[in-house]
Amino acid sequence: MFYCSSSQAKANRSFRVSNISTRKNNSYTSHKTNGENLMISLLCFCIVAMSNFSLVLTKHRKETIPQNITLPNTAYLKASAWLITMLSLVVSVIQFGWSIGPSAFFGCLTIAVLVVVLTLTYQARYLLHITLISAIVGVIELLL
Repeated sequence: MFYCSSSQAKANRSFRVSNISTRKNNSYTSHKTNGENLMISLLCFCIVAMSNFSLVLTKHRKETIPQNITLPNTAYLKASAWLITMLSLVVSVIQFGWSIGPSAFFGCLTIAVLVVVLTLTYQARYLLHITLISAIVGVIELLL
């Protein structure tokens, strides 16, 4: 039978308590904040990309922009949408790794599509405002 004195038990108990308090103050909390900033910027960039994809279509373009956009400008919109989408995927994989990164990216992409679809359905004229605000917030959150 193992015998433990009361001083050893108190020392063991205090070690466990100090170990728990140091676990709460480790670097995970600061990493979590950086991950939250990245998720917000990832969501904002996905919203910008999906709104660019929607503005390529003539129907959505007529609902959101009063003036006509020429064909080369729509090609630039489509190229920028693909570029922003791929860069968002790369940033997500770099930050979260291959196990969580694509899942986080597709989750943000799904929310972005929902935002763009609901905006086009109910208040199409506000799509450009949402796109501009998302781009600004995404850059600010990425720099923080």
